[in-house]
Parts: sequence; C-alpha cells; structure tokens
Amino acid sequence: MADYTFIAQIQANLDMSDVDSQLQSFIKKCESEKIKLTIDQSIFTKTDYSKIGRSIGEQIRKGINEGIGAAPLTIPEPKIPNNNNRPHKNTKPKVFDTSDLTKQGRMYFTKVSDTVDKMVPTINKKFEDLGFTDINVKGIEQANGEIKSFTVTARDSAQVLKEFNFQRQQLSSGKGGTVTGFAETDNVKVKETSATAQAKQLEKQNRELEKVMRQREELVNKYNTAQSKLNDFSSTLSGSKSLYENTNQYTRAKSYMKNAQAISERISSEISKGDNANFDKITTDLREMTTAANKAYSEFNRLEQPINAVMAVKASNSTLSWLENNSKAAKEYGATLEDLAEKQRKATTQGELTDLNNQVNVIKAVSYTHLTLPTT
Repeated sequence: MADYTFIAQIQANLDMSDVDSQLQSFIKKCESEKIKLTIDQSIFTKTDYSKIGRSIGEQIRKGINEGIGAAPLTIPEPKIPNNNNRPHKNTKPKVFDTSDLTKQGRMYFTKVSDTVDKMVPTINKKFEDLGFTDINVKGIEQANGEIKSFTVTARDSAQVLKEFNFQRQQLSSGKGGTVTGFAETDNVKVKETSATAQAKQLEKQNRELEKVMRQREELVNKYNTAQSKLNDFSSTLSGSKSLYENTNQYTRAKSYMKNAQAISERISSEISKGDNANFDKITTDLREMTTAANKAYSEFNRLEQPINAVMAVKASNSTLSWLENNSKAAKEYGATLEDLAEKQRKATTQGELTDLNNQVNVIKAVSYTHLTLPTT
C-alpha cells in the first residue's frame, strides 16, 4: 500500500470554521476511496494549532493504514484564509468628539449634503467667519452619491495660503448620539507664505498701476490727436470764409467747431493737474469734443462736395435771365449780379454754388423791396 502523508498547515489566524469545512471535505474524499478515518472532535477546543495539526495528521495516517487497498489519494492543498482582509464584525467606527475637535482648533461640519457644490455655501461661510479669503473648495464624490472628502484652500488674515483636508467621519451629536459629518484632519499644509503673497500682491499692484498709466497715456494721446485735427480744421474753415460764409452749412460748421474748442480747453486744464487729474472726466469730455468736431467736419464736407458744370451754368444763366427781365434792378445791381453770375458759372463745389445763389437771392429780395414796392 502506498504511504500517504498529510502535512497540516494551520496558522494562528486561521478561522476554525474554515478548518472544519476543509476537514469535512477531506474526510468525505477519504471515505469515497474506502479509507476509514476516526477524528477526535475534542481537539478543536484546544488553542495549540500546531498540536491540532499533528494530531489530525497522525489520525489520517492511521486511517489510511487500516483501510483496504485503494488507488493513491490526491489530497488538495489546504486553503489558508487571510484574516487581514476580512472585516471584523464587532469593530465600531471611530467617533470624533466635537468638543475635542474644537479644543484642538480643528473644524468640522455636522450638516452633510450629497454633493460638494451644495456644501460650498456652508463651507465658505465658516471660513469667512474665521477671517479667511480666496476660498476654493474641491471634493471627491463616491459612486453612491456620498461625498468622501473635500479640500479647502484659503488665505488667512496674515495672507498665508493654507490647505485644509476634511474626511467623512462619525461625530458626536452632543446628546449621546452620533451623526455623519466631516472632520478636519491634522495635516494642514501651507501652500504659500505671507512673504510670497505680499510679493505677488505688490506685483499685481504694479501691473495695475502700469495699466492705468498706459490708459492715461493713450487718453492724452487721443486728445492731442483730436486737438491737432481740430486746429487744422479751424484754419481750413477760416480760409474758406469768402467762399462759404453765406451758407447755412458754413454757419453750422463754425458753431460746432466753437463748441468743440470750448470742451478742448476744459480737457487741457484737467490734464495740467497731472496725477490729480480726473481722468474719468477727461474721458467724458473727449467723447463730447469728438462728437461736436465730427458734426463740424460733416457740415463742411457737404460744402466741399463737387458739382458738375451743368449745375453751375444753369445757376449762372438763371441769374442773368432775371437781370435781363428786371431793368430797374439792372441799373443799381447790374454789375454785382453779372459778377455773381460769372462766379456761379465757375463754381466747382456745392458750398461755393450755394453761397453764390444765396447772395443773388438777397439782391433779388432787396431790389423787390426798394424798386418794386411803392414808397410813402
């Protein structure tokens, strides 16, 4: 008969229910091979697992030797469970006493929401009440909809940027019970020192100052450009007086220009104050100055619109025809009207022709009053 050997491997952390299950399975297999075994169950009350293993091995060998011949028996390797991965049925979760957390200066939250976003207002308020600013919350949410943990970065009154971690815990409710909440861990991290924060703040202030200075410089440059254009226009308007002064467009252009010049003087006076200047006021005034100047340019541009020769000749012929049909007027205004008719014929712009037409109309009105109406 073959010599069968069973080496028992039972460790101190072996769960006895698994031992019994494996042993019963082994006994049934032996019986199917017609090997008689007698197991003393009293050995399971002992605590010396090495002795238990040796006792079981001896009894198994004895049963094999007393049995009838049979084919060699293949004995499976016993499975040794790892109790380290098995939850302890009687282990209770740790409960954090909120009064102890307060004494330790650790924050906690007893009101829990199912998402981090819903908890953010509560978190922000607690940190704000403690004097923190620049508060930012990031959390980890589990698949079951519960918040596992969250992290808060915030800047204290000394401008030190810190990171606080909160874990889901059981907290004492103050009435002998417990509630699910979040407790601050004891590993607060400094993300940025006050010196670094001050350096960054100073750098930010410098950037903002540079931005303001650039904006002021651009504003002054815009004013200088607008003023230069207004000066050029003033010269052009003065030089065109003889051509257009009797037109409505010229009169309106001159009025708009004077308004723009008055606003320009206000801007120049404010700029002279340097850093004490009210640049918001300058911005508003420059906008008004530009609007008035653009209206002046528009009116003058209408005067400068070119006309075709037909319009000029037609206006000239109209003046000469009227003069021919009004012999009384010809005696007093003949030379003047003939001169205006010649100028009408040579006119090249809308403003020039309009001005000449207006002069002719004035003479017609005067001649009608003095030469036609009876005198008393």
